[in-house]
Parts: sequence; C-alpha cells; structure tokens
Amino acid sequence: HFGNLIARDWQRMTPCHVMIPQRNTPNNWWDDKNRKMAYATRLTGQAIDVLSARNQIGVDHKRLYVTGFSGGGFGCYEFMRRFPWKFAAAVPMACYNNELDSFSPERAIPQYLFVNEGDPSIAWRWIRWERNLWKRWDIEWRIHIFEGVAGHGVWAAAYGDRDFRRWWQSQKLDQVTWQ
Repeated sequence: HFGNLIARDWQRMTPCHVMIPQRNTPNNWWDDKNRKMAYATRLTGQAIDVLSARNQIGVDHKRLYVTGFSGGGFGCYEFMRRFPWKFAAAVPMACYNNELDSFSPERAIPQYLFVNEGDPSIAWRWIRWERNLWKRWDIEWRIHIFEGVAGHGVWAAAYGDRDFRRWWQSQKLDQVTWQ
C-alpha cells in the first residue's frame, strides 16, 4: 500500500524514512479488554522513541508523520490520540475517527484525510463531526474525496498527489516535547 512513499520520485522530492507497523487483527490498536495499548501500538511507539532519541538514520524529530490505510488508518488515529506531541501531521486513509470524545485541542494535530466517495465502509457522519471539531479548534484539517470512485483503495492516488506531497513536506513541529 505504501510503495509510493519509498518510490524514487517521492524520495527525490520528499526524502523520508518509512516505518510501516502491521496488526494481525483489524482495527485493534487498543486492547479494550485490558484497557491498554495493544502490543503493536506499544512496540511501534517504542521504536519511534529509540530511533528518534538516538538520532539514528538521520531522523528529523520535527518531521515525524503518521499515516495508515483502513485498519492502519484507525491505527493512525490511535497514534494521534496517544502520542500527539510526537507528530507534525497525520494522514489517515479509507477510514474515519469514531472516538472523537478522546481528543481535545491540545491532542489535535494537522490532518489530511483521503477517502473514496463510493467507499461503503466510510461513516460520513463521523467525518463531518471531526471536520467541525478541528475547525472549531483552529487546527488544520483537510480532506480529499476521490469522486466517482467506488471501493476502498485510495493510497496510490493519495501518495502520488503532488499537492499532498507539498502539504506533507510543509508540516513541521514548532517544538518537540518527548513524554
């Protein structure tokens, strides 16, 4: 799904390191039963900390972004919720945020959401609610709706979009606070 992020033309325009955490169960980045982060979420958060703290492989602390597709998009929201101070921006795709009550202005980071108009898995009421919250809090929130497109796949078109790439590259943390 994320091939465009590591493609030669993307790396030429927007050099970056890409870490792609995976879950073996869909949409489960939080362990509701035990009321704690799922193992993949904790492990990914720790990996980000280790790579950033040691400045290994040239990681720019002010340019950490979180993105994910479908179940990974829900993971993207989980990382926004749990570690908002670590990321300059978020790019969820083919998903929606249905836990908006756990966000606040200090936990909301700039976001660019990509969805297909004809994706039957999208709950548009949650997207409208989130848009209104981010707007009320004066936090940048963008959406790109691929019109006339059915189905779930948006990643290739999204990551290939030059306007998105410029937006992504312009996002930078003003101040990094590691907690």
